[in-house]
Amino acid sequence: MSIVAQESRYEERDESVRTEGALALLLHPVALGAFLAAALCAGLTWWFMSQARHELAEDAWNRAVIMELSALADTAAALEAAGAGDLEAVLEAMPADGGFYKVLRLGGARLLASTDPADAGEQAAPRRLSRDEKWLFDLGQSIRAAVETNVSEGVRRRQVEVDPVGDGRIRITLPFFVDGKVHGIVQAERPRILSVTEPRMWLAGIAAVVPWLVMAGFLRLRRSAGRWPEPTARNWSLLGLGLMVFLVTAYGVGRVGIGGTTAYQADRAAGLAAHLQDVRERMAYVAGGQGVTVSPGEGNTWDVDLYQRPMGVIGADGTVRPEGLEVQAQLVRDNLSKALYGNLLAGAVVLAFFALGYASRTRRALREHRYAYV
Repeated sequence: MSIVAQESRYEERDESVRTEGALALLLHPVALGAFLAAALCAGLTWWFMSQARHELAEDAWNRAVIMELSALADTAAALEAAGAGDLEAVLEAMPADGGFYKVLRLGGARLLASTDPADAGEQAAPRRLSRDEKWLFDLGQSIRAAVETNVSEGVRRRQVEVDPVGDGRIRITLPFFVDGKVHGIVQAERPRILSVTEPRMWLAGIAAVVPWLVMAGFLRLRRSAGRWPEPTARNWSLLGLGLMVFLVTAYGVGRVGIGGTTAYQADRAAGLAAHLQDVRERMAYVAGGQGVTVSPGEGNTWDVDLYQRPMGVIGADGTVRPEGLEVQAQLVRDNLSKALYGNLLAGAVVLAFFALGYASRTRRALREHRYAYV
């Protein structure tokens, strides 16, 4: 018997075996396609939600530092306007968290205070910036230009600079004002250490396994009734059932995941509210010791975006504003929903490729003509 004939008999025997047992149900193209479609959709959805949580964590970390710097900016402005006070003592009372602070007066390019270990000894503040520190003065001038542009032409340039400086450290810089004009800048540099609670992986597992098992169970009923579907046939009815099971399961699990992400966002907002209260109490004590009073004001000008516009999520009293949080949460829901719809479409295409027999026909063609590819 020729090799080709032997292979044909082997393939016929192999096809008959695949109609029996649980493995035949699970590996039938319709069931397998449902599993692969759901696994693809669940994996992508989990990844998007994980990325969203990391972005929320980074945003919360940035906002916490901006709160501290905004309070420091108001204190520096008050002391500069009064022409008295010890800024170095104010910086020493700020939370270090493995980093340092600087306060620069643009007029005269003068470093007023710094807790940077490099600014010690002969380099201790107050002093004029050295030539090597020209970048700091240029940064301050750039921020001043951004503020003037936003005042004259509308908000279009960032007034808060967030720059990675290597080794996981972040430098954040924003201006402080005296008599309504940019008088200088305050800056913090520290390692950004994030604690992120990842989405629940078991939800992705459920979204992947349920359509697989449901379709395998339906195929068992078809087999018991003597109506085993040919793997290479266009099984439109099975495709319709598979799509329904896949879409309902994946969409439901996706919505649960989106709800978990917005709950995570709310927890972050609560943490920021508590941080604002801590900053208020700290600065009330520190600034009060210097004879000045600072506060975030009614609109909370300490919790701002990169354009120094109030976020509207946390009130000046340190409580979360539900209406402001809902606006931010809706943005997250909209972005994740768009990603979920795209993932559902990708999964549906994969399921159709298997359920309509294209996967089996492609496999058979590659198997029959494998010698042409080697």
